[in-house]
Amino acid sequence: MTPLLEQFLSESHEFSQGIGQKLMQLEDQPGDRDAMDELFRLMHTLKGNSGLFAFPEMTRVLHAGEDLLGMVRSEQIAYSRELADRLLAAMDFVMVLCGDIEATESIDASRVQDSVQIAESL
Repeated sequence: MTPLLEQFLSESHEFSQGIGQKLMQLEDQPGDRDAMDELFRLMHTLKGNSGLFAFPEMTRVLHAGEDLLGMVRSEQIAYSRELADRLLAAMDFVMVLCGDIEATESIDASRVQDSVQIAESL
């Protein structure tokens, strides 16, 4: 595994943990604009990084999550526990993809349909 891919995986784990923490923080304080901005930044950065490494299944899910957070930030939809649960499930899937990458340096082709379904559910 290349050092760059190792760094990507390490950062992916850190960002995923940060995303989970911000989602939980927002459940207690849904109007916390700073937490929402940080959550959006983490999602955006992770999405961009996955795109650089050409992991479209991951990018697809993260892009849908970023779009959803963008709608919350622009007050098109309200932050809710259901929304947080959907984003947490999406991040669980992203971590499964990271596990694939750690094991084989690629994402199993069988994950394509799952990524489409998860992205559409967001």
